[in-house]
Amino acid sequence: MKRDSAGSGQKALHLVLLISNLPDDKDAVTAALDYWTTRETEFPIIASAKALEILRRRNQWRRIIQVSKWMVSKGQVLTMGTCDTLLLALDRDDRLEEAEELRRMILQTNTRHGGDWRAT
Repeated sequence: MKRDSAGSGQKALHLVLLISNLPDDKDAVTAALDYWTTRETEFPIIASAKALEILRRRNQWRRIIQVSKWMVSKGQVLTMGTCDTLLLALDRDDRLEEAEELRRMILQTNTRHGGDWRAT
């Protein structure tokens, strides 16, 4: 298990390095993210979440948004932690309407399923 954790950390760092120096172009970032997963048999969800955390510590808000939206486009469900990071990134990137829309969606989903989003 420790080896898997270290492996996902290395994958996360590789992802961050891969996208950090790209131009601010959605297609370039998406292509790099797609390339990053080409050798994976399963979607690297743990590595992706760790990469989002690294990007958050580096204040790379736009990259967080791009990676999060890419994850969703690949059919991945964002955890409450990654949603929280995405909300923060949208706020910091002055995309308040998108942040409010995401917040409403989270509340509706958790209300519909009887969950308490604050406890997650």
